[in-house]
Amino acid sequence: MKSIDERHQEDLAHGRMIWVRFPDSPMCRHLTMTEFEEAKKQFNKEAIRVQQETGADRVVYATKSYNQDGSIKSAQLGIIPMTAEEYERRTTGTDEMVYTVYKR
Repeated sequence: MKSIDERHQEDLAHGRMIWVRFPDSPMCRHLTMTEFEEAKKQFNKEAIRVQQETGADRVVYATKSYNQDGSIKSAQLGIIPMTAEEYERRTTGTDEMVYTVYKR
């Protein structure tokens, strides 16, 4: 199994990079896919913590939208607690992949 650094270097060599918007900055960061996946894991952990603390029905922690050829157009990370109704309203009919923690 490859280390994170080896996967990162492979992503760089093959041009697997995406622009990602973080909640703490108006500017996007250019990340490798490995860096994005690692950041997404950290936001997932934070979303779980926020969901447990707030009791929110849903906590969105990442989104990705795609071009028609299947390549990633944009990605965003953040912690957004919502009610089930608000989540349905905001995500129904969207063409984005929405990463969410759900209340059990």
